[in-house]
Amino acid sequence: MIAVLLGGHGGSEARYTATAAELGYRLVYAEHKMSNARWVQLVKGQVAVVLLPTGTSSHAQRQQARDLCSATGARLVQLRTATVSAVKAALQQLGQGAR
Repeated sequence: MIAVLLGGHGGSEARYTATAAELGYRLVYAEHKMSNARWVQLVKGQVAVVLLPTGTSSHAQRQQARDLCSATGARLVQLRTATVSAVKAALQQLGQGAR
């Protein structure tokens, strides 16, 4: 399953990715807004969730998150912070809900 993280801290990308992988997700990370064509290239497979840290996201990223969820049927989860622990908690909660 794919988890998309829109926004966050670029220096934490490796830790975001590793944390998602531990929980069975392939993370696609974007610190800035991307074109729809770029998303088609990056997101190959089923998107389970779009994570959006509200403290670091722009209006354009929020709109893109909504658009991506509408297009894929993914769930939008807004995070209070862009920390690795917030990403981990959100993905763990989703994993428990799927069981």
